[in-house]
Amino acid sequence: MWNHTRSVLAGLLASLLTGCVNAQSMAETTGGNKVDDREIASMMEKHCISCHAAEPSNEIYAAPAGGLSLETLASVREFAWEIRLQTVDSDLMPLGNTTDMTQAEREQLGSWLNQQEDQ
Repeated sequence: MWNHTRSVLAGLLASLLTGCVNAQSMAETTGGNKVDDREIASMMEKHCISCHAAEPSNEIYAAPAGGLSLETLASVREFAWEIRLQTVDSDLMPLGNTTDMTQAEREQLGSWLNQQEDQ
């Protein structure tokens, strides 16, 4: 629990130091186009599910890393704040960027999270 809390606090500090990305700049980055749920589901599969699943495929974890299972879009919406903090506003996740998440993917995820707030 402490490691998770420390990661969240580190992400918050990183966000404050680098400046948070706002909805307008995210929309500009994606050309104002809506990001489809299927794109985000695919991104979660590629970058997150190996650690953040009920039964993670990453051998390091016996349970979802940080207690976060991100196998459904509903769960991604539920943990939107933490995802934004650690993946969009900073590059803390994926841990060590072992899945090679690109800046464009981070921006796309941020745009999708903004869309969810607007609904």
